[in-house]
Amino acid sequence: EEEGEGEGEDQPDGPVQPDATPDSGMATDNSMEDRIEEPGSTAATKPVEPVDPLNKLEDEEKIEEPKIPEVVPDAPPAPVFEEEGTCEGDGGGAGVTSYSPTSKPPSQRKKGSVKGKVELLKASLEEKERSKSVDCSSHERPSSSGDRRVSVGASNTMSPMGSPMGSPTNLVPSGAIPVAPAFVPPLPSTKKQEKRMEQYDQIAQHKKGLFRKKVSLANMLSWTKDSIARPMIRTSDKKVKKEAVDLFKLLQMYMGDKRAKKDVVKKLGLEIVTRGWVNPPLRDEIFIQLARQTTGNTHPQSLLHGWELFSTCLGFFPPSPKFAMYLEGYIYRHLEPDRANYKGVPVSVHANHCYKRLERMTQTGAKKGLKKPTADEVERARRAPFNPSMFGNTLDDVMDIQQKRHPGLEIPWIVTFLTKFVLQCGAQKTEGIFRVPGDIDEVNSLKTKVDSFEESKNLRDPHVPASLLKLWFRELYFPLVPDNYYDECVYNCDHVANAVSVADSLPSLNRLLLLYTIRFLQEFTRDDVVAVTKMDISNLAMVWAPNFLRCPSSDPKEIYDYTRREMTFLRTLMENWNPTDVPE
Repeated sequence: EEEGEGEGEDQPDGPVQPDATPDSGMATDNSMEDRIEEPGSTAATKPVEPVDPLNKLEDEEKIEEPKIPEVVPDAPPAPVFEEEGTCEGDGGGAGVTSYSPTSKPPSQRKKGSVKGKVELLKASLEEKERSKSVDCSSHERPSSSGDRRVSVGASNTMSPMGSPMGSPTNLVPSGAIPVAPAFVPPLPSTKKQEKRMEQYDQIAQHKKGLFRKKVSLANMLSWTKDSIARPMIRTSDKKVKKEAVDLFKLLQMYMGDKRAKKDVVKKLGLEIVTRGWVNPPLRDEIFIQLARQTTGNTHPQSLLHGWELFSTCLGFFPPSPKFAMYLEGYIYRHLEPDRANYKGVPVSVHANHCYKRLERMTQTGAKKGLKKPTADEVERARRAPFNPSMFGNTLDDVMDIQQKRHPGLEIPWIVTFLTKFVLQCGAQKTEGIFRVPGDIDEVNSLKTKVDSFEESKNLRDPHVPASLLKLWFRELYFPLVPDNYYDECVYNCDHVANAVSVADSLPSLNRLLLLYTIRFLQEFTRDDVVAVTKMDISNLAMVWAPNFLRCPSSDPKEIYDYTRREMTFLRTLMENWNPTDVPE
């Protein structure tokens, strides 16, 4: 047998004869011409002398190189041949097998093989003719990463959102025009997302199939209707592993990806939030599962429920600081205007709310208290993107929220309501008012009602509305006294004229609100009230100054010094600031 031929091929007993025809443009050497005679000649009856195998290689080397026909100018160039193999697609779909003259790799083929050259020439001609008649509809769509290379005859295995899951490596044959892809809703770049996930080293490696093939990060972070057998986040706690798998089933039922009874679905949101609030190791797992089920989700109702659950969870607990960087990047990519409305789902609205909530939750931490989240609190957090909260927003946002209900108010309604509620509950006759905290669960309950513009009438403890009033000031997105006024306040804290001048120079809304609150606190500085409450003007300044001013320094010594200056500034205002334009 001739070295370099394909394995398993039947080889002739005699020497190899090239298939040369006049039309192929191939020539043979003199030794081969001597063996072929015209019919009827005397030489045809002579026995053919056996060929010495040692001289076989020399005879082949004498054969001229086959002449490749010139390409017609109008014809497309010959296609690019790649190494033998298949183009891998997701899900084990059929790939594209590129042409190979022999079954052996190119490095092991014999360069002087005549048969190999003839087969290569035939393949080149066949591919040239085939490229002219290629049907454009047989091409794959380009990948989402911007690579315009597509494969001929490859399987159309797509991701849930319609983008190819694999990255084809074959090029478009010459002369073929790819078909314009159908509309696909915009998605975050899979490569960028995978790059971010590689930076987060706590992602568990999933495997599937009989041979335990590794699942790519792109597939792990795409929507699926199947359950998971292990958590998304690497952990050694067996209890956390089991709860993570159960959480994914609950999440799928809540989003509608798995069937569940209607009365059960209503309770699933509360169950998921409660588990994350009670068990901090599950929080990152919940957020990464939500990120997976909202990526490549083509079902509008499921996508809407997924983003609602995102908003709800971020209203009660934050992710870990390490995972927060990835989650922030994921949410940020959904703020683009082209994601504003996908099949009726306002993705950008939910993403904008989640982005703000994440930023603030990482600073304030999880929901405080011993009482688990209630159904009313979860429902309020779910509707927050379209019914924004008065807590944690800017003053301008709060004024916009109350515009329809209280269009004539000059300051936030929540401040006017809580200050009056504190007085109605008998705060001037309560010892330790503003110093003693209210019950945290009752404070949270009142917060939910007030955030819906509900006026509670059954509460009798003045510490609860007093604590909620201080909480509202502390959670303002920007402090009541803006940062650019902070230095003037602390450096002029004991100078009456300068301190009052700084207060009068604040922005209009900030000045009116500060003036209203100062006038409210002055009601507790009378001698008869102080005798009962034990809260003189110095004590009031001490507990209220951190709600008005925020020290920008992180040095403990500076914070301590500035705290005393903040108290002095507020005390100076309560003693000497008495303008006449106080809002009612």
